[in-house]
Order: sequence, then C-alpha cells, then structure tokens
Amino acid sequence: MSNAKTSTIEHWEENERFVHKCLRYRGLLYQIAERILRGPEYAEEAVNRTLTLVTRMPHKKKPAGEFRSWLLRLLIEEALLIRRKRMAQKRPFANTALSSGHLSVCGDSMASR
Repeated sequence: MSNAKTSTIEHWEENERFVHKCLRYRGLLYQIAERILRGPEYAEEAVNRTLTLVTRMPHKKKPAGEFRSWLLRLLIEEALLIRRKRMAQKRPFANTALSSGHLSVCGDSMASR
C-alpha cells in the first residue's frame, strides 16, 4: 500500500473515531438542549447543529480541555442562539417599534399627559 493510501485510511479512521466519540454524548446533549430550550421541539435541532459544527471543525478536534466540557459548551452556545432567535420571532411588534423609534406601545407619549 502506498503512503498516500495509508495516510488517507488513517485520516478516515481518525474521523470515524471522532464521530463515534461525539455520538456517545448525544443523549446528554439532548437532555441539556431540552432544558435550555424548555421543550423537545428545538432540542433535536440544537444537537444536530452542534454535532454538524463539531465534525466540520478539523482544527478543533483536539480541544485543550476535557472533550465532554468542550462539546457541552458548544451545545449550550447553539441552544442559546436558537432560543434568542425564537424569542425574537415571538415579539416582532416590539422589535419593529423599538427599531423605528416608537417607544410608546399605546400611542400616548408621556409629554401629552
């Protein structure tokens, strides 16, 4: 076998081990995402996005600290991002009123009272 083929196979095997290592924590990741997002609706999305992100980061495959802590931190960041987006979608009126400069919800300003 040539050196290039051996290198490719070793790289592939290393990637496979890394993916299996990530998938070992899938249940824990889901539980934490479900707590942060207060329900199962978006928890699966957070876990999938985290695992996809992690497997596409070759330079981060060997975190400085403990692997589990690193993986959980990434999940928490993803879950919080999803939660922020979800909350912004629930309040479209408040966001448009603030961005357009209209601070009064009722239309009455404090000066007119």
